[in-house]
Amino acid sequence: MTTASSTPSASASGTGWPTTAAEPADPLFGDAFSYVVEVKVDEGQWQKATLSPDTSATYGWKLFTFDWTGATPGDHTLVSRVTDTNGGVQPTAADLATKKTFLEDNGQFPRKLTIA
Repeated sequence: MTTASSTPSASASGTGWPTTAAEPADPLFGDAFSYVVEVKVDEGQWQKATLSPDTSATYGWKLFTFDWTGATPGDHTLVSRVTDTNGGVQPTAADLATKKTFLEDNGQFPRKLTIA
């Protein structure tokens, strides 16, 4: 099974995500940012996803795919996260407990699905 989602490529200052194009270019996509996207199935380990080269805009969404091998029937929870080149990890909902507006919600968002 392959799932697709997206992650923002730039964010507000103080989130741990890069905000300027002054960083070195990403050799894979040629833009100013480099990311690792990971996916976790249920309570398993984080596993690396594949970034799509079709979404290479510097300031835009980055699409990715994740090949889920060994998927079993039943209810599951998938969550994705991004880590930037500086080691900044996309925050969890708990990390954003003190956010002031909905605009600050750049957190990981678990998705529930059922395989028949």
